[in-house]
Amino acid sequence: MRWPTSKEALYITLVIACLHPAARAQDDLDALLGGDTAAARPAEVRNDAEPSAAEEPQALDTIAVGSGQEMPAEAVAAGRRPSSRLVEEIVVTAQKREENLQDVPVSVAAFSGDQLQALGVDNPKDLGNVTPGFVTNDSLGFAAYSIRGVGSDIFVPSADTGVATYVDGIYQPLPIGLATDFGRLERIEVLKGPQGTLYGRNTVGGAVNIITRKPAEQLEVYVRGERASFDTTRLKVYVSGPLYSDVVSAGISAIRNRSQTYYRPTPESVIQGFADDVTEGVNPRVMLRLGDDLDLTLSAMYVKLTGPSVMLGTLDPWPAYDLLMADQGDYEVSRDSVEDHWQNENLLGYLELNWRLPMFGVKLLASHQDQEQRQPIGALDYDQSELPLATARQDPAFGKVDTVELQLSSTPGGWLAEDFVWTAGLYYYHAVTGIDPMYLAAAPLQTDRLPLIGALPLPPIGVTLASHGILATDALAGFGQMTWHALDWLSLTLGARYQVEDRGLTRADSNLVNPDGSEARIDNYPLDSVTTRRFSPKVSLEFRPFGGDTLLYASFQQATKSGTFNVVNFSAPPSAVRPQDVTAYEAGLKGTLLDGGLRYDLAVYHYEIDDFQAQYVSVSSGGALNLYNALSAYSRGAEGNLVWQVFPEWNPGFALSGGVAFMDAHFDEFPNGSGYDEQTGLFFGERALAGPLAPPQDFTGNEMTASPELTATLGVNQLLQAPGGEIEIGVQASYNSGFFFDVQNMQRASQPEYCLIGARLSYLFERWQLRATLSGQNLTDELYYRSRFTFDFGTASQVAPPRSLAFSLEWDFQ
Repeated sequence: MRWPTSKEALYITLVIACLHPAARAQDDLDALLGGDTAAARPAEVRNDAEPSAAEEPQALDTIAVGSGQEMPAEAVAAGRRPSSRLVEEIVVTAQKREENLQDVPVSVAAFSGDQLQALGVDNPKDLGNVTPGFVTNDSLGFAAYSIRGVGSDIFVPSADTGVATYVDGIYQPLPIGLATDFGRLERIEVLKGPQGTLYGRNTVGGAVNIITRKPAEQLEVYVRGERASFDTTRLKVYVSGPLYSDVVSAGISAIRNRSQTYYRPTPESVIQGFADDVTEGVNPRVMLRLGDDLDLTLSAMYVKLTGPSVMLGTLDPWPAYDLLMADQGDYEVSRDSVEDHWQNENLLGYLELNWRLPMFGVKLLASHQDQEQRQPIGALDYDQSELPLATARQDPAFGKVDTVELQLSSTPGGWLAEDFVWTAGLYYYHAVTGIDPMYLAAAPLQTDRLPLIGALPLPPIGVTLASHGILATDALAGFGQMTWHALDWLSLTLGARYQVEDRGLTRADSNLVNPDGSEARIDNYPLDSVTTRRFSPKVSLEFRPFGGDTLLYASFQQATKSGTFNVVNFSAPPSAVRPQDVTAYEAGLKGTLLDGGLRYDLAVYHYEIDDFQAQYVSVSSGGALNLYNALSAYSRGAEGNLVWQVFPEWNPGFALSGGVAFMDAHFDEFPNGSGYDEQTGLFFGERALAGPLAPPQDFTGNEMTASPELTATLGVNQLLQAPGGEIEIGVQASYNSGFFFDVQNMQRASQPEYCLIGARLSYLFERWQLRATLSGQNLTDELYYRSRFTFDFGTASQVAPPRSLAFSLEWDFQ
């Protein structure tokens, strides 16, 4: 089966929009073009009681999840006052059931699709700009998140991230291709802290829930086009509506982005031009309403990224190589005749069945994922310079994953519903992941141009090595959580998860590649396996001492990040990596003030981390990408967030949003550190080729990776009435005090402090629901990094985009 290209998908969606047979489409179009200029707001926003000028201000609006209800246009027009999109409350599913964000005893940052647009966020990489304590890292096309200092910088498919990503409730274990633009979104939830009870494996730092729009019962069409700096073009289309009465509805979202890289080649670079980066994706969904209490949603998602930018970065070479390599500026790269051109593909098919029985609700989630990263053209310039020293190529890094989850949950009037709210379920996970193979070659000119290269265990001149490493995983878990509403002001939550996971190598060998492409075996490594059993409990107390809108909570929870094996091995056998365990203590306060005009949440936390999984990149360790364990670490801190409608009576369109996070995250026992001597660039550690001449170093007291002491965000939003519609002005600022990308805490692999400022100016012509937006990102042209890592030749840094401007047009017909 061939998936449609992005252009074909966009054409299909536009044809559906034009030919859709919905009976109500013409009525909706008449209302849009011929009705009152104060047209109805999107269906996701429910403002059932917006005040008139003479009325008292009401609490912040609520975004209803999947309500499918729309206010009549005349009702909105009669009492309409412009209100900022930032002040809308959100219904979330952080505890596997729908709850108001302020009623959840968990630290959660949640954003509706409208709010993300108002804040200028359309990519996971930008979530850190609006979420204090959240750091993103994009290495070689692998997206990695860190929350409160706990996460990972891992960019191999055989390892697991520390912050789990979910798309429509489906676990996405592999970070390949996640660093891409969002399609048509309902909302995003960032769950801070371990979520081991309900979400399970690999949520030691938290979880990111991405919820896409479900098919609607009425016709919806959304089209957005954008032109931006670096010859960037972005196009997003969404069409949804009924196919057969109110029984079957369908929706499809498609994106296509193209841009030039902001890197420029040095004069010494052999390569003087780079291909464009292209992102293409399509997300079709079909929903069958099989009765009042039964519905089935079938979905698929396909994303493809091509281009060189995931591999482009500046090189700060070790002193031994400095005089032989061209200087590279902040946005400069130098490459030899090897063309870096990578391709990431992510295919996901999944279903969701909801059955609302009289005594409880049943939800079934099942998925199949196929993710792949390869280099269809050329190979990675491993030395990251204009010198022809070494190349590497993975063909491919891949993952094939199957998941099934069965959930049972309480319903109003159902079993134990009078005093309890509960969820229970089973979860099954099967995956085959690895790199099959990873090629490593030394270029013919290495000894003529750089004799020092002999210090590295690269293959002889003209010889290519191949490492094959494949990992199989099977996991089964049972979980449950129950909240007892003991009193009107007191609730107790108890939860637990028990998981058994089998993980083992199914292939591990190194080979010599012959001139004809065949391979001759050098070494077969033992196919080791390990079984891990973990019990993850949760206890939470909730108090409402000052009334129904103030929540005080305290919680204890544990979570586990799976152990694994290092699968890239050229001259040393695979080493095992122990699971990482986190025990978390948290207390928080949520509530509203000023008659609901100010919404706030505060939290303090302390984490105890055992067997922290660290990473280094080194061919001289006998592999390439290696994980190992630090004995223990801790993270503690405090954070707060608010949304404030400052002048609800005379200027309800003005709103402030912001947050601040303080963090102290260090290793308190790490005697076995591996890394590089900053003067010689030689590798040291347990797997160093020099053995006892390069022993491990003590990293105890070092900062954990991606753990800035202070992060803060501030958003200002003003909505004004204008002829024919609304004008929205928004400014967003974020501050990061700086952090280290590596556990060794080298300055050459650090992120200095930075502050980002973005701004947006938009006009909404309400009759047509047409919005024009002018926006700018990184307006002060701050230098900051997407990722940095040290390796055999120095430190590779992927610089984040400089100042950029964009203009967009979007049409949202509902």
